[in-house]
Amino acid sequence: IDVRVRGRRASGERLPRADFDSRLELVRAGRRLLAEHARVDARAFGAAALGEAQVSGVLWALSPQPMDAGLAERCEAAIDAMLGVDDSHAAASRGWGSDATIAGASLVDPHLLLVRVGGHSPQTVRAALMAAWAVLRPPLFRRDAVLPRIWHT
Repeated sequence: IDVRVRGRRASGERLPRADFDSRLELVRAGRRLLAEHARVDARAFGAAALGEAQVSGVLWALSPQPMDAGLAERCEAAIDAMLGVDDSHAAASRGWGSDATIAGASLVDPHLLLVRVGGHSPQTVRAALMAAWAVLRPPLFRRDAVLPRIWHT
């Protein structure tokens, strides 16, 4: 799980426009599973600049075995429940929390699942990622979804 916050929220600092450049490559057994170059230019607006989101987070889940195709949907359902998405409008509001947090999960390779979250609160973004992690841990690691102690600090 990786969460990034633009600015120091507790101090009231907001960085609505800032440069950000990140490169990530995930390779396993010599096979590239993901190659990503994320660049947010200070001149960008709208979705290209993460909208008004001050916080973004990502969870990468790698598995030695191909993952169940429904795992991404189960992650999204857990995130929706955590965000308080109204089930009566699920198609229209799926992935959107009441505080404008947006999230989604994708199986980008049979062995790689990505969860992305953007919002205004580091706590909400982290909680959404942890909800997805709780869904992923039992089938991928055959262990209960007990939070590591370090996550409580």
